[in-house]
Amino acid sequence: QGAVYQAIYDGEKFPALKKGSTVALKIMPVADESSAYWSKVQRRTDELCALSHSSIVRYYGCFKINDFFHDSYVIVEEFLEGESLKDLLARSKSGIDVDEALRIMNAVLDALEYISSRGIVHRDIKPGNIFLGTDGAVKLIDFEVAGGIADATTATGSGNFQGTFDYMAPEFTSAAFRGDV
Repeated sequence: QGAVYQAIYDGEKFPALKKGSTVALKIMPVADESSAYWSKVQRRTDELCALSHSSIVRYYGCFKINDFFHDSYVIVEEFLEGESLKDLLARSKSGIDVDEALRIMNAVLDALEYISSRGIVHRDIKPGNIFLGTDGAVKLIDFEVAGGIADATTATGSGNFQGTFDYMAPEFTSAAFRGDV
């Protein structure tokens, strides 16, 4: 969906951030003539900024860049050091310790329960979106395709899927093949 860069915050736009803080900038090039997608990104980011959970990446806000060649939407979030569960599993040819697996899954389930209680469905749970910090923290990341419980389908109104097909719940993939979404 875009590129992620490490940056040093040197502004005053986001009150939750101190100058000199290290942040991650997720930059997504877009073609959004009507600005409808920008409105959606702003609303979703505002919802994500309100989340406060130890197992969820912290969001600080968003802004857009308009230049001569294209527009980009930038989401400002907590900078994390470590690796994804996907990377750990790829490196661990014989698997990971059962106690470590349980610790990771308990943190993820706790995060999912938290967002569910706030009306948010992540829609892309997979090992690549579970981040393991060098400090031992487990963070659920990549909420850009998240939706509300009321709109918890895997497709947009135009039929474009959101999420990773290989990790979708069977009821969503079956609906996709039937054309219900």
